[in-house]
Amino acid sequence: MIPSQPTFDPLLWEALPDLNLNIAQTAELCGISVRQLGYWTRQGYVTAQGKGTRRTYGLEAVRRLLAIRKAMLSGLSLRQALRSVAESNSALGQSPLSSSLTLDSAASLSPSDAASLSESLQSFFRANGRTRDHAGGLAIKLGRLEDDVQVAAEALCNAGVLVPMLCAGMTIYRQAGEGNYG
Repeated sequence: MIPSQPTFDPLLWEALPDLNLNIAQTAELCGISVRQLGYWTRQGYVTAQGKGTRRTYGLEAVRRLLAIRKAMLSGLSLRQALRSVAESNSALGQSPLSSSLTLDSAASLSPSDAASLSESLQSFFRANGRTRDHAGGLAIKLGRLEDDVQVAAEALCNAGVLVPMLCAGMTIYRQAGEGNYG
């Protein structure tokens, strides 16, 4: 059963940075179903540590989930909610792990942010090795600016980490060394 309201226990929030919650605990805390959380994790809208039944979620994932859920409760679709969360966090200057997702600003990466985004992209492709996606899709999944993802993905292509493919006039990225698959 899906709780009607997320759980708001002040003591829990104080301890949350040190906790790793399983999927059921996270879903209950955020007021969403386990199935929905699993789907959002597989799609890359939220990041979990571990794989399969051993996935755990930290504070940043919970914050992101609550922000997405709040936006959806206001009547937005999932895609609109993801954009809204990104825009509000971008305006606040928060990091992508604080659930940012903005797709229409100019790329302006500092060296440390470029390194962080590069590591995020590499981690995403390691965790989802057979994924093929364009910069916009990756931006949504990573909670980053599309232009920034484009710049980082191109740098990773130049380094041989990612492979660009042209599909219907759009550049699609995949992890290097994954071979040809349908």
